[in-house]
Amino acid sequence: MVGHGHGEKIEAGTTFARETLNGRGCEYNYNDEYFHDFLQFAAQCGGTVADLGCAYGASTKRLLDAGATKVIANDICKEHLDIFYDSLNEMEKKRVQCIPGDALELEKYIPAGSLAGIIAASWLNFLTPEQIKAVFGVFYNLLQPGGKLCILAASCYSDLMESQHAQDVVAKRKAAGDQWPGLWNKAELYKGPFAHHLPDFMHCLDPDVLSREATARGFKVDKAGHFDFGSVFQALKVDGREWTGIIATKPK
Repeated sequence: MVGHGHGEKIEAGTTFARETLNGRGCEYNYNDEYFHDFLQFAAQCGGTVADLGCAYGASTKRLLDAGATKVIANDICKEHLDIFYDSLNEMEKKRVQCIPGDALELEKYIPAGSLAGIIAASWLNFLTPEQIKAVFGVFYNLLQPGGKLCILAASCYSDLMESQHAQDVVAKRKAAGDQWPGLWNKAELYKGPFAHHLPDFMHCLDPDVLSREATARGFKVDKAGHFDFGSVFQALKVDGREWTGIIATKPK
């Protein structure tokens, strides 16, 4: 358990999650191929990278530790950013800019074409289809040509859902041509063991949907797929397809 006001830390063997203060799921310590690819890019690109929806900044701190030149930390909950900033030493603080607020509105605060990279982890699940389309536009406009985008998102295979039923429903929706087959609310299906940490609305995403929207906005998809979330948070592991990852590039 962490300190009062800092969010409950949920232990699951050697993995953990940290509950957010605003009812938007948990912060995780990512240990997947997509995050590691982005981490390597951030360490070498020499430009500013942004961790959008960073919660308490666990992944932001890893970007700093890897050698990122400058990191923008953004979260819709300012208290998360305050906790993160207070945890940094003076040298780290010189390389960080904290920008609280909705990521959909960041074009007001970050110049277009100024970012070398963006990571958006585990919060596109809280967006409507219209917001997902809009946020891909934000990502594209903020990135410089050659910039990298990394997205991590929960899929319908996560134990956040009643898994087998969710998979069957998603398959039927896809067969019927539904463009957004992962939309749920708690009254329908969304009743997994960690539902109490999440809002009433949930949008599980898969590689096809994220790749489609990235391509539609002008990105080149480098790779996309499901990944095993067990190494990140064992309690959500089902069959190795619990989370979705995508890395895309804004063409030069």
